Amino acid sequence: MAASSSNLDDDIVVLEVRSPEACFDDSVGIERRISEIDAWELRDEELFIQPENDRIMKIRVHRNRLIEHSTYFGSLFGGGFKESSLDYLIVEWNLVTFMETLQFIYGGPLHVSFTNFVPLLEGALFFGVESLVMQCKSWCVQTLSSKKMKISGELLRQLIEIWNFVVDSGLHVFLDLYTDFLALNFGEIMHCESFKELPHALLKACISHPLLTVHSSERDLCEALLNWLENNCQCSKFSSKIGENPFDILEKVRIGLLPLEFILGQLWVKFPSIVASFRTTTIFDHISCARINNHSDIQVGYLESFRLRLTQYSEKLDLSGCQQVTGMMLYFSLFPPGTVDPRTFPSSFEKTRDIFLKLKSERQNSVVVSGASLHRSHRMAFFSDLQELNFSCCWRIDEGDIIRWLQLSSPSLRVLKSSYCSQLKVSILDRLSEACPLIKAVDLSVDVSPVAQKVSVLQISREQYLGSQTFSNWKRWSQSKLSNLTNLSLKGRTDVTDDDLIKIGALSHSLSVLNLNGCISLTDYGIGQLLSSCKQLRSLHAAWTSFGQHSIRELLSDSANHNNSRILDHGLNSDSSSSLVELDLGGCKDIDRTLLIKYMMSAFSLSYLSLRDTNFDDEGLHAFKGTSLEELDLSETLVSGRALAYIIGRNTGLNVLKVRGCKLLSSYSDWPEVDDPRSFLGNGGLFEALSGIPSLQELSIGWGLSGFFLETLRPALRYLKSLTVGLGGSLSSQAWMLLPEICPSLECVSVCFQVVSDEGIVNALQNLRYLHTLELQHCLGEITRHCLSVNAYNLKSIKLDRVVPWMTDDDLTILTQNFRSLSQLSLTGCKLLTSGAQHIIASGWPGLTSIHLEDCSNITVHGVSNLLECKAIQNLFLRHNGSGIQRNFISEAALKFPSLRTLSLDLCDACDDGFDTPHYLERLSLCTVKLARCKFERCAFDFDGFSGSAPRIKHSQTIVLEWNSREIRTTIVMERL
Repeated sequence: MAASSSNLDDDIVVLEVRSPEACFDDSVGIERRISEIDAWELRDEELFIQPENDRIMKIRVHRNRLIEHSTYFGSLFGGGFKESSLDYLIVEWNLVTFMETLQFIYGGPLHVSFTNFVPLLEGALFFGVESLVMQCKSWCVQTLSSKKMKISGELLRQLIEIWNFVVDSGLHVFLDLYTDFLALNFGEIMHCESFKELPHALLKACISHPLLTVHSSERDLCEALLNWLENNCQCSKFSSKIGENPFDILEKVRIGLLPLEFILGQLWVKFPSIVASFRTTTIFDHISCARINNHSDIQVGYLESFRLRLTQYSEKLDLSGCQQVTGMMLYFSLFPPGTVDPRTFPSSFEKTRDIFLKLKSERQNSVVVSGASLHRSHRMAFFSDLQELNFSCCWRIDEGDIIRWLQLSSPSLRVLKSSYCSQLKVSILDRLSEACPLIKAVDLSVDVSPVAQKVSVLQISREQYLGSQTFSNWKRWSQSKLSNLTNLSLKGRTDVTDDDLIKIGALSHSLSVLNLNGCISLTDYGIGQLLSSCKQLRSLHAAWTSFGQHSIRELLSDSANHNNSRILDHGLNSDSSSSLVELDLGGCKDIDRTLLIKYMMSAFSLSYLSLRDTNFDDEGLHAFKGTSLEELDLSETLVSGRALAYIIGRNTGLNVLKVRGCKLLSSYSDWPEVDDPRSFLGNGGLFEALSGIPSLQELSIGWGLSGFFLETLRPALRYLKSLTVGLGGSLSSQAWMLLPEICPSLECVSVCFQVVSDEGIVNALQNLRYLHTLELQHCLGEITRHCLSVNAYNLKSIKLDRVVPWMTDDDLTILTQNFRSLSQLSLTGCKLLTSGAQHIIASGWPGLTSIHLEDCSNITVHGVSNLLECKAIQNLFLRHNGSGIQRNFISEAALKFPSLRTLSLDLCDACDDGFDTPHYLERLSLCTVKLARCKFERCAFDFDGFSGSAPRIKHSQTIVLEWNSREIRTTIVMERL
């Protein structure tokens, strides 16, 4: 707005602006600012600017314009103050901010950002430039309306600064804007380093917001809040504020959506008192009991704790590990808070399903009413942005409930992860294609069967569940479309048949990633038929299957077709090349050696190759011409060190190398001449080749490993995260002492048949700051109680197999105190432990997910009681620990451990000569039971038992019970599994 043209000279006033701090680094900065100010004037008037130094500047401005736009100058010049008659005025303010304010007053452009927002708003409020305040608000509204913004740590600090300023200034309109913005983008900010700097009031306002949106899971939210508390709960700022409790933020966590292993593990380690009080609540009873399948008897006040945290802006939902999730929880979460009275909400699954079936029918039959209007009419939530859903370990959810919920709430889903959900059939793909036509990736994997590996099967039987069909339920498979499906994992699925694969191949021509590891019901023909249909396959995992002649021929055929396409499209040479980038054929020993070698000659593009536990040898390895390998697993094969060194020399981008069990690594072998004139000889050549790898992250080796390999491989082991040394290798005492220096990033150390010492173990525990897994198996050396006195807070898994036979209950207590964060425990050969060890384990590590106790003579002599308090157990192994385990223990374990998947027992430990097998409805989450059977043998020279020596216990066979979606399999094998 222009100033009055009359008496223009009288309107001029000189402002001497003094800044409390230097604003320009040099004169160039001042001149640039002056040139910018010259452009402010909209008429022909000129402003005179004279910089005195980097802190003082004189500016000639129009008095009337200041009076018109600024209440501060209006009062100063228009009131009864002495300054009203002065034509020279001193203003103390930040130079840059004051000049930007003048620029706005003169109609010049205003550039607001998170960096200058606080100074601009502060100046606008002080000088009373209301139009600038409104401009700042307008900028906020426009900028903060973005629901998906990448928030860095620095930006979050600026947002915190803005929040603190508007709180101190009482600008509530800005508070609401910033709270809305941070709540919608909370998934971004809780991963920022500066998240711990959030004010308590702001954090509480965000997590109380109805549109709080996290990236994936309630666990992520809880972990972020725990980290915030660790950094803030001891701060003096809380002790000075009466009545402010920083722990009240945990009240906003929906604890009914947390995995048991997290509650009893990480949360218990950090705040045991909170978990102790929670374990007495109704919510914990529902989470920890496998029998509860609905929420009809949950107190009304607790029902909201089970509501899924979803908003219309949510893109991911991760419920993995939340075995307490049921179909009722899915249905309840479709009704927004406040729209349904929990006391009258249907508690029966059947009644609720009828409601949603009716809604589904309305949706399908409606011609005019859109899906969105349908949801509005029934006041249902609709999650149109949800693209990824993780139901892993949620074994209580019925297949029909999943499909119906997706049809009504999330038809745009792209990724579904449902691993370890054995209740789901493969035919769910058929219904999923109808509910979510854009689906791209599906994970239906389960644990690989223990009989998938080549074992000596003595007997096998199958019994189908009552009412189960003898074939897969693909009702509409011929009309269904899975044209967008690119990633599919069926790992461990014993209920997958050849017919399933053929139908999948017919529907999913775009399939590029396929995992069939452990699918033991498939035949070579069925796998080959799928490969013949899926010509875009880039990743194939078929370990421990019947992959053989037919399948490898299909891969060779695909290589030829891929080569012809390359010739036509690009005029390339005629050498055949495979399109596969990943190939896993571990344990597949039925592949013709000649065909495999031929395929290796065409596998130029492989970045991942696994042929573990096969007859693969040097000739096959030499045939491989690829140079892009990143992961190579040749464990338990026949390759030599010389051949391996040659391949490593050609693939220097290798990150993972597994060659444990390769007995020929240290031997010389006659093999074809190599193209490289340099020949690698013996294991020295192997180490020379390994030293040329710049970023090796995982190494598993045995035979051929010398005791001083660390020094040789020092350049390659800087980023090593996992080291496994097995039989035939040598990890010297000096190497143990060098581990923290040479491999500072180590997370996992596993050694077997090695010589270890207190000094080396203590050094590793104290100085490997990222170490979370330590495995010592059948090792020799002087290991004493000193190892247990080290505080290893970060250690998550420990395996001590026959290395601490002196361990007593007192030693175990010390272990629980110094290794508090353990989630996996394995002890073998600790014969001095008593039945009291159960209580020590359960009270010291309530969040254990895996327990392996073997040959610990007296732990179960009085049965299994205290161990039942470890509610988060997923894998339980109890053998030769005392013959006191009750006959109904399998059913009781399934009931007491709601996440239990695998149970291993020995008939020697049964107090009643055996165990009862549960009905398939009683097994709940349990999928595999392994029962070892022993026999007693006397010495051949002990005639009629006259020697008086006790008979020797020897393994006889193992009975394996497996439940899948259709049947129970009983397999008897000779091996000890």
